[in-house]
Amino acid sequence: AMEATPAATVDTTYASVSGLNPATEYDLYVRANCGGGDVSFWVGPVTMKTLAVAKYPYFTDFEKPTEMTAAGNASYKVDAGWITGHAKGTGTTYSAYPYVKANTATNNYSYGNGEATAANALMFAGQTSADSMYVILPVMYDSTAMAEVDLDTVQIRFQARQMTSGLGTKKNQIPFKNPSVTNVTGDPAAQWQEATRKRAIMVGVVSNPMDISTFHMLDSFVLAPVLSTKDTFLTTEDPRDNMWWEEISIPLAGAKGKYIAMLYYGTSSNYFYVDNLYVEK
Repeated sequence: AMEATPAATVDTTYASVSGLNPATEYDLYVRANCGGGDVSFWVGPVTMKTLAVAKYPYFTDFEKPTEMTAAGNASYKVDAGWITGHAKGTGTTYSAYPYVKANTATNNYSYGNGEATAANALMFAGQTSADSMYVILPVMYDSTAMAEVDLDTVQIRFQARQMTSGLGTKKNQIPFKNPSVTNVTGDPAAQWQEATRKRAIMVGVVSNPMDISTFHMLDSFVLAPVLSTKDTFLTTEDPRDNMWWEEISIPLAGAKGKYIAMLYYGTSSNYFYVDNLYVEK
């Protein structure tokens, strides 16, 4: 018979155990204690894994994904310690969750401009039902201060790119950080932005990484096209011609949780890419 010192004794249906290492598997055993030495046999093990922490300041270029997405397919991964999910919990295929996708000749999202790495990027693939998919980053840990980072004092910075098959033959867009359009009359770019309001990127925090309903949005932006200087869709020529990646910086001031989260609310045939992501001052 197994003998052990209980890690916790409670009279509720849950228990908190301290002193565990991050990103580590543990075997959990439970038994009933009716007092007076009257105890049941140990039941278990139930294997669990603690959540990961990430070294702050944090950077990833998504070149070494190791964590399977929630789809449970070893071919589709994200960075170590990241959590993926689908807002309605109904996604059953790999495309229902964000994952790291390799750049190829037929799926070229670098265009050789050097603004984002040409190998891997984190991809959010829009769903037919315009549902939300999300990623949650690990807790940020400052090894110098030996403490978790207060997200209220930092920012997240990344490069972003949008692809879609829903704008004629033009498939390349960048995000405009202005989700509010009040007057779209006569402005084709604003009209497009208003029409694609559901293709929104939301950045914020969650207090419970296992419950996306705890998400608190801090900023959001929708996507508008970047076309070449020879195109006339925009009201004026775009001087950035061929600048396919846009850098986005979002301060996390007002954060009410310790896990950074990104949600993509996209429709079918829309793909949102993230690369070179930092969490920093």
